[in-house]
Amino acid sequence: MKIKNNTLANLSVGAISTRGAAAKKYLVVPGEASLELDDDLWKSEFAAPAAGMIEAGNLEITIDVALTEEELKAVEAAELTAAEELVKKSKTK
Repeated sequence: MKIKNNTLANLSVGAISTRGAAAKKYLVVPGEASLELDDDLWKSEFAAPAAGMIEAGNLEITIDVALTEEELKAVEAAELTAAEELVKKSKTK
């Protein structure tokens, strides 16, 4: 996965595993720079703490996390269900 800082300032994202600890781990994304991270590291440590910065537009995911096979199957099943519901709706009109 790849993340980009859309601001001039360096942005720090605290790791989940060190919340409440005296010594904390941080991911620092330099101003206007991009970083590539391991997908598992992003999901386990930084995705949740960075959510607010992403929502605000300060951080941007430029290359999203690759889905596991199970996650991909779940997405496909949800899309199929949604498509089937649309077909049913159109037939009732």
